[in-house]
Amino acid sequence: MELIRRTTWALSAALSIATVMVVLITAHAPRQEGLLRDLTRENGVVEWASVVILVVIALVAGRALLLDRKQPALPAGGRGILIALVFLATLAALEEISWGQQVFGFRSNKFFLDHNLQRETNLHNLMPASISSSAINTVIYVFFLWIPCGFRMAPNSRLAIGIRSREWDNFLPSLNTILIFAFGSTLQAYFLLPTWSDTLALLVTLALLGRTLLVQPATRSNDWAHWAWVVFCAATFAIHHDIFRFANMQYEIRELVVVLGCLHWITDWTIPAIQQPKGSTRESAAKQGIAA
Repeated sequence: MELIRRTTWALSAALSIATVMVVLITAHAPRQEGLLRDLTRENGVVEWASVVILVVIALVAGRALLLDRKQPALPAGGRGILIALVFLATLAALEEISWGQQVFGFRSNKFFLDHNLQRETNLHNLMPASISSSAINTVIYVFFLWIPCGFRMAPNSRLAIGIRSREWDNFLPSLNTILIFAFGSTLQAYFLLPTWSDTLALLVTLALLGRTLLVQPATRSNDWAHWAWVVFCAATFAIHHDIFRFANMQYEIRELVVVLGCLHWITDWTIPAIQQPKGSTRESAAKQGIAA
């Protein structure tokens, strides 16, 4: 599990650096104006990377379930979350490859040809992309960004007390995980009417994270550096907004960042459970996201 955690962190850092480089090359290299588009095309390297990470999420969640079966240690509700993750990650991976259509090349039946936005054999393209993406973004902003920040900024608030009383604090993402999701939110089509709410949500998130780092008693210089990097990425992508598109492109990278964040989140609460004896809980410092 610890190896998965360190690898996920390294991959997310490398992905963020590579994304900035791709954006700058696409924007400023005359012969590379199609680089971002080529990397994020349908069935391209970014989409297949997301499929691989989704499979890894299902495997890691399944392994954690097996370890907990041998020696129960997960916090209350942990098994249910892991079972849901195994199912959802497997379903999402199969949806991404259109249930094998992108591998074996079979033809879609009449229903999918008539109703699927991309005429493929999958369910998620039966609805407008704006609906599914809005639902996913709402979940990410609320449960992986805003609530964790609120819990850390005001540990004695009614929200924080309610979270602790139900032991939901065991599942709050660490600060590193929060910042991974925050970077994912910087990948959007800026200065467009359909995305104004997403841009506003990003600005709120960056402000909340900055405030969280200020009030958190054990904030490290690495945390500030990570936050500053996310702010830099947001500014860089906004400045070069003309190379982004509302349809696809940067959103394929965003999906990859999200699944990497989910994988990192699993290790936030499964590693402490595995390493500590039954009945113990994480120290409050770890709950505040101080532990890497």
